[in-house]
This record gives sequence, structure tokens and C-alpha cells, in this order.
Amino acid sequence: MSRLIKYVLLGAILLLLASIPLARQFDSGRLEGVVTSESGVVATASVELHNIMTGMVVYCDTNETGRYSFEDLRAGRYSLWVQAPGHDSVWIPEVFVEKGRTTHQDVRLASVPITSTGS
Repeated sequence: MSRLIKYVLLGAILLLLASIPLARQFDSGRLEGVVTSESGVVATASVELHNIMTGMVVYCDTNETGRYSFEDLRAGRYSLWVQAPGHDSVWIPEVFVEKGRTTHQDVRLASVPITSTGS
């Protein structure tokens, strides 16, 4: 085998190997959003994501700005369950995640009224 063919073949293999992470990036999707209430962002929310087809469940919490994010999700239909202390929980039955795209799903929670039990 000539030296030129060896270099061309080696270059093609290196390009192919370098493209694998890029291909993986477009094989999955991402879901992100902000959880708020009437008083502003909710930094203590727990977010649960269910893949409707596979049954896979992943969890995350909102950060100090109320943001949540799920990365490297398989494309498909999901349901979203969001809850936080002092708030009613919210269930979103269907959220679609597409390959190579970021889906935005903001959630607004209602505050639970504080009741006092007095005698």
C-alpha cells in the first residue's frame, strides 16, 4: 500500500472518530424551563420527568433562579411533575422532546393558602 493511501486512510479514520461526539449531540434533546409562582421564581421546586414510552424517570431541582434543565434526553413524549413546599403541585401530561433541539416548558405553581388551626 502506498504511503499516500495510508495517510488518506488515516485522515479519514480520524475525521470519522472526531464526528462521533457531534453525531451524539444531535441524537438527543434537552428540556429546560423556569418554575414560578405569583411571588416570583421558585428555587425549591422538585422536577420529575417521565418518559411515557420507556417508563424512565429522571429528577432535578430548580436552582436559585427557578431554572431546571434535563440534558441528553431520548427524543419522545414525556410527562412533567413539579412540586415545591408551600405550593400546589403541577402535572403536565405531555411534553415533546425532539432530537437536536431544546424544548422550553415553563411552569407556574399556585401558592397554598396558609391555614391556622386554633382552639
